[in-house]
Amino acid sequence: MMKMYFVFDDDGAVRASSPAPDLVDCVEVDVPDDFDPLNQDLYVYKNGKLEYREERKAIRIREEQREKRRSRAMERLLEKQAVEMVKELEAGTDIEDIFDFTPLLPIWTPRGYMVGDIVQYEDEPYRCIVTHDAAANPSWTPLTATLWVPYRQAVEEWPEWVQPLGGHDAYMKGDKVTHMGEKYTSLIDGNVWAPTAYPAGWKQE
Repeated sequence: MMKMYFVFDDDGAVRASSPAPDLVDCVEVDVPDDFDPLNQDLYVYKNGKLEYREERKAIRIREEQREKRRSRAMERLLEKQAVEMVKELEAGTDIEDIFDFTPLLPIWTPRGYMVGDIVQYEDEPYRCIVTHDAAANPSWTPLTATLWVPYRQAVEEWPEWVQPLGGHDAYMKGDKVTHMGEKYTSLIDGNVWAPTAYPAGWKQE
């Protein structure tokens, strides 16, 4: 055994330790060879020696789990508040105000998403434009242009034209887009053609 110097709480739990007697009100104690200084809070001083207490480990585990749940709850609250704040800022607000909330938005994970969901991916905000389930298709990240748009593009008046997958995400009459540097407004519902491919379906502004 080797000797170390300890300061104990009233219940005998280790509060501080040192290999030298430089602690105030310290007690010199023989410690077992398997004493773990990194987990000294699991030991108590009783009958002149250190005793490892398994129940203290269980208490610490419960406290760590409780703190993790609390942290996760706070994280989810901040994510929800950030999403709501971004939606409130959409109309008539400097777009840079929206990007201030990006670090608090939920981080994209491969799960189900609904149209209008907002996430952050690689530190940039994105908005879902097609309801989909990425759980079975983890490659459907926000970089998938047919499913997501960068948030800056989503709130722009003339977003870049994106090829629709079908009727569910086709452009409707009055929708505005930018295509090859020009601005267009859809003249028909269910418009799945590019302005240059079907000029009759678009009005160049």
